[in-house]
Amino acid sequence: NDMKTKYIYLLLAGIFALMSCEEDATPILELKTAAALHALSQTDITITKDNKDAQFPEIAWDKADYGVSAVVNYVVTLTNTSTNKSIVIGETGDAKLAFTNSEMNSLLAKVGAYPGQTYDFTVSLVSEAYDAYTDAASNSITFKATPYDPNVDNITWKYAYVVCWLS
Repeated sequence: NDMKTKYIYLLLAGIFALMSCEEDATPILELKTAAALHALSQTDITITKDNKDAQFPEIAWDKADYGVSAVVNYVVTLTNTSTNKSIVIGETGDAKLAFTNSEMNSLLAKVGAYPGQTYDFTVSLVSEAYDAYTDAASNSITFKATPYDPNVDNITWKYAYVVCWLS
């Protein structure tokens, strides 16, 4: 009878041990090296009708190192430092983002940049691993840009802005 009780306890202990071995989907990671943004090849950019189809300087970075081959996603944010408006401009597992000047022009407008005016912008980056680890890059990068108004592209006649002075 004593043996039967021990057997039942052993069986119950084994069941509990198996139940406590549920797989934890989040591995333990340690950020060894934060991602680092590269400086843009050009830091004062004027976007015009003539260069709108050209490539905007590539936004690239050194990947974050978590010590193991973790799946890392990067979230890139653009901030207009004059208006303090920010938007996410890309999420990728790659180490770069590419835009045409026209695409960047639209993004600049979304953070409050008006055509023909020069603004300071900041690009920041966050690395995410397994939806559990979120780490800012070790730096952010800045550039100046002057957007243009794409709505005046199709006007072929000579025009002028008329300013009325009220006395």
